[in-house]
Formats: sequence, C-alpha cells, structure tokens
Amino acid sequence: MVPDFVEKICHFAFEDSVLHSISFPDSIRELGGDIFNGCKELRILTTQVEDPDEMAIDEDAFNGFEKEKCKLIVPVGSRKKYISHDMFKGFLSVEESIDESGEDEGFDPMPLLETNGYQDGNFIFWFKDTKKIYESYIQDDTYYIISELIIDKAKQCIHRKRVGKISLDSWMYWQMNREKVDNLKSINHLGANYTVFHYQVLQLDNTIKDKYFDYRGREIDNPTIVKTKYEKATSEREVNDFIDVPVSKAFFDVDLLARSANVSIVRTIKGISKSVAIFPLLSDFGRMYYGLDKLTIQISKKNKISKDDFKRLRYFKTDTFLIYRSDFKSFTVRSSEGDKNFLYSYDLNGKLISKGTIAGSNEPEKITITDCDVDKLIHAFDKKATSYKFFWFLSILKIYNDTRKNTISYKNILIEIVSVAWKYVFTEGAKFPAIDQLPKYLKAIQAKSYLDRSAKEKLVKETVQEHYHEWKWNTLLMPLLNNVPYRFLSPWIPFTNNEDIISKSKKAESRCPYCITKDHITINPLWSNYLIENYDKIILFIEKELRTYLNCKK
Repeated sequence: MVPDFVEKICHFAFEDSVLHSISFPDSIRELGGDIFNGCKELRILTTQVEDPDEMAIDEDAFNGFEKEKCKLIVPVGSRKKYISHDMFKGFLSVEESIDESGEDEGFDPMPLLETNGYQDGNFIFWFKDTKKIYESYIQDDTYYIISELIIDKAKQCIHRKRVGKISLDSWMYWQMNREKVDNLKSINHLGANYTVFHYQVLQLDNTIKDKYFDYRGREIDNPTIVKTKYEKATSEREVNDFIDVPVSKAFFDVDLLARSANVSIVRTIKGISKSVAIFPLLSDFGRMYYGLDKLTIQISKKNKISKDDFKRLRYFKTDTFLIYRSDFKSFTVRSSEGDKNFLYSYDLNGKLISKGTIAGSNEPEKITITDCDVDKLIHAFDKKATSYKFFWFLSILKIYNDTRKNTISYKNILIEIVSVAWKYVFTEGAKFPAIDQLPKYLKAIQAKSYLDRSAKEKLVKETVQEHYHEWKWNTLLMPLLNNVPYRFLSPWIPFTNNEDIISKSKKAESRCPYCITKDHITINPLWSNYLIENYDKIILFIEKELRTYLNCKK
C-alpha cells in the first residue's frame, strides 16, 4: 500500500514492477504518466479517493498497462463516478469496497477475518465505534499479549500489530480475565512500546472512574505522559512500529551468489519461492549481514569470491537477523544487538533507508544457556541401547556448523549419519551392540554403491546424496528416526509418546536444543550461539563418549 501521506504518484513510478495488487490512499491528488507501464501481473488496483475528479490525472497515466485484466476497487458510493470517468474506463470490473460502517450492533468482524485467512483460535474483541479488531492470548504463562489485526483485503491476509504485553499478575489482566472486556473503552496505540489502555471501572458508590494503563499493563496517572515520551522518542528517530509476520506465513532467506558477488533475498509463501531483490555484496545490507566491517574480503577484478572467502562469509551469517516483511520497494529486517532490538529498512539495492528500536527494547528479555542446560545435554547420552544418539546429534552439529541454518531436514541428517558413521563401521574396529542396525544399513549401502570401505567422509556423503531416492536409501534408513529424535530430548521433556514430545519441544519453556516437526528439526535460538561457540568442545566430548561406548581399537 502507498503510504497515506503521499499526494503525488510520479511518472513511471511502478514501471515493470512485479505487482499483484496496490492501494492508493485518499491523500492522492495527482497521477503521472506511465505509472503502471509494463506491470503485467497487476490484478487489483484499490483507491480510497472518493471522487476521481479530485485528482489531476496525466492522459498517459495508464499507458502500457492492460486495464482489462485488472479489477478496480473504489470507496463505497463512488462506483458510478469512476465508471463515468474517462481515465477509469476499460477495467475488468469496478467494485465498491466492503462497507463496514453499518450500525454498531451489526458489526461482526469474524466473517471478514475468515474471508481473509484468519484461522487461529485466540480471543477476539473489537470496538464498535472505530471498527478496530484485536486478538489476545497468553504467552508462556507469563504475559497477556494484545495485538491489533490489520486486514489487507487486496492480498487477503492479516497482519498483527502488537499493542500490549501485559503481565499476568497485573490488575489490568485480572480485569480482562474476568471478561470485563466491555470496560475497556479504547486502545490508543502510538507505536513501539507506547500504548494507552483506557478502562472505566464501576466504584462501590456506583460512580464511574477512568483508569489508564501503559503497554505493560502498569497503571499511569496521566496518559499524556506516554504521548510526550513517544513524541520525544520519535523526534530522536528511535521508534519504528513493529508488525508481526502476516498470517499467510511468508518466510525469507538470504543467499550469497558467489559467482556474481551478489546477495539474493528470497521470499517463500505456501511453498512457492520468489526472489524479492538481488544486490551487491558490498551494499549496506551485505556489510551488516555478513559482518564485512569485521572481516576483510578480497574480491577479485572479475567480481568473484574465492572458496575460502565464501566459507568465511557463511561463518558470519547470523541468526540474530530476521527478515519478516517486504513490499515492492523495500524489505525490513529485525536484528538483535546486545540488549536492544532494531528494525532496519533497506531498499531493493540493499541500501539502508531507516533504523529504529522496536517493541521490547526498553526491557530486554535476554535468555542464555545455563549450567543446568549443559548438564542436560551431557546426560542426553546416558541411556542408550544403540549408537544412534551419538550419530544423531553429531550429524545435527556438523550440518548446523556448516550451513548456519536453523532448519535441518531429516533427509540431510540421515545422509550425514551415514557419512559420519562410515569410518566407525569399516575402519575403526568399533564393536556395535547386536541390536544396533547401523552397521547393517551401511554395509547394504556399501554393497550397492561399491564405495570403498576406506572412503573419506566427503565422498560417502556425495554418493549417498546423489542416489538417496534412486536406490531407496530413504526407506532403508528411516527406522533410525523411529525413536532417537524424541528420546534424545528426555532430559528436557520426560518421554510419554512421540506426539507429546513434538508438541512440547515447540514450547519455549522446554529449553531443549531443537523442536521436532514432521520432516525436519529446528534449532532452538536459545542454543544457536552456544552450539557454534562451543562446537569443537561438544564434538570432542561426543566422539570421546562414542569411542568408549563402541570400544574402538583406534
């Protein structure tokens, strides 16, 4: 959506852009020429300007644009004005936006939410006068989270703007929990940590008293104090409002294109991936994301990166960055730096546009690995009838250290297990328990592939990967996943059944190293830095315990 302060759309503004939909605010007063020239994917144009005659429109405004393939959505009561206007003739259809301004008693947002993809079962409430819709839920048995639901009708998705993080021991939550939502008269969200909740409470003498609360649910005497603090923070450019990932669940990844020394931002929605931007490595984003200010990278005259430099760059790729939003002209990154969180906004050339702090920065919730967590990791290898636990976690560590990607597929873990266990089965003289099926699986792979028994780990990995599905090694190795992913987490989550472990591993309070899904595991961010910083020590410990367990000759 074009920001609501924009008054003029300049010539060639969106030329050749890959737009599917766009919305003009009611502030628009001028449209230049060729604004959608070459926009072959544009299917929905929404305008909030009630009267097209209020705009000065260039006669070539829609030049090079196929209006007959695009739907025009206009304000309620404006359809006839747009149909009769010469510049807006020829659109596929002209429709009025949904009228939500009906009688207060008739306002029901649920059909609108469901139409636009809302599926969560959280508590929903709304204000009839402003038509603003809010969602609330309890987080980690500690906080009551309140978010405004912002409906993007053009893209048929919903964004969550967090407006409150209320402590469960606060008076405000006590009122909400008693279903006194009707007593909450307004939510004035200014941005970031700055929100004023207005409550009206019936006193014992039957008088009404106004009470005000801040973002954390703490009572405040004067709501203007919050506004003053917000205005001060805004003037110092320290505020950027935080909107969560939309319900459509868009995921972003950063790829380094080594041959061209470029960085690619890729967005994935519902399994479909699409490049958002490609820009030089030595851009503002590249310097920040890959730590180029800390690391000297020599790029040759041919503008290529050597293999050694590529490995070093991957090492600095950090999980403290989270790309969570993009549009046709920019993308936004959330970053953790020390005890503060920031939002960075970059254009599609990787140039920094703006930077600001975000919700939670004033009261950071820093959680680190404790001695208790480390003890649990050590004891994860105590109870064992096979070698599977050792090779399982060794493989996860090696993959995570090489890729720095939190999501690791079962396929990649199984391939890594084969390559890591190869030497133990064929050259180390290890004595596997009779119940242990790993030697049997590896001997079957060796017989089929004709790999030498003394083959190096890298060659084994490449061969297994190449023929993984062709020779049905996925079926052969799948029994390794029947128990070990779940049993390994026993020190953190007492074992009951696999489904229960899957569910509990996803909760922050479990503090386990990874969570489990149907076809992959995801490294817990709590453990990310610890596993990298102590990689050599952990590997040494596991291999020592493994060799002792297998009574290796070497």
